Amino acid sequence: MIEQLILVGLGVFIGFVSALLGLGGGVLVVPLLPTVVDIPYTEVVATSLGTIFLVVSVNAFFFHRDGLVRWDVALRMGPVTAVSAILAAKLAPSLPVVALKLLLAVLLLVTAMKALMAKPLPKAEAEGIGMSKAVVVWALIAGVVSGFTGIGSGVILGTILVSFGLVKNQQVSPTSNGIMMFTTFAATLGYFSLTDVEGYRFGLVHADVALVLFLSATVVAKVMRPLQAKITAKARKAIFVSLLSLLSVKVLYGAVASFFS
Repeated sequence: MIEQLILVGLGVFIGFVSALLGLGGGVLVVPLLPTVVDIPYTEVVATSLGTIFLVVSVNAFFFHRDGLVRWDVALRMGPVTAVSAILAAKLAPSLPVVALKLLLAVLLLVTAMKALMAKPLPKAEAEGIGMSKAVVVWALIAGVVSGFTGIGSGVILGTILVSFGLVKNQQVSPTSNGIMMFTTFAATLGYFSLTDVEGYRFGLVHADVALVLFLSATVVAKVMRPLQAKITAKARKAIFVSLLSLLSVKVLYGAVASFFS
C-alpha cells in the first residue's frame, strides 16, 4: 500500500514537470523509482520510457487541440531522436549499470551548461525552424540519452528549443511533448517484448508500475497544461539549469556508490 502511494506521488511529479515544463518525467523516475520498487536498473529505464510515452502522448493530444504544438519542428526532430533512441535501447542492456549512470550524469551536466550559456535566437523564433547541423546533432544526442538512460530527453529537447529559438516560449512544452512521442515510443520498443512476459512485465517494461505512474500523472497534467504558457523564458531556463544540475549530482553520486559497493 505504501509503495503504491509513493508511486502515485511520483506520478504527480511526472504530470507536473511534463505539462508545465515539457519534461517527460524520466529525470525523476530513473533516479527515484529504484527507491520505491525493487527491480533491476535496466527495467527501471524501460519502465520509465513506457510511462513517459503514455504521458507525453496525452499531453501532445491536448496541446495539439489548443494549437500549441509546432508540428513542423516535431516532425523534423522526432524521427531523428527515434532512430538514435531505439539503437541505444537495444545496446543498453549489454552495458554495465555504472556506465549507464555515468553517461546520464555527464550528459545532464553538459546539457545544463549548454542551457546556461545559450542565448535564444529571436529571428529563428519568428521565422521558424531550419534543421541546422547543430540541431540534428543535439536531436541525435537526445535520442541516445533517452534510449540509454530512460529519460524522455525533455530536458535536452527543451534546452534545444529554447537555446536555438526554434519555437516561441509558450510552444516549448507542447512541442517538446510532441517530439518525445517519437523518442520514447522508439526507445520503449527496444526494451518491450510480447514473448518474454512474466506477470505484468513485458520484456523489461513493468506495465503495472507504468500504469500507476501514468494515471496519476495524467490527472495532474490536466491542471498544469493551461499554466505552462505563463512561465517566462528566463524562468524556464533557470528551472532547466537547476534541475539538470541537481539531478546530475544525484546520478553521479549513485554511480560512484554502485562502483564501490
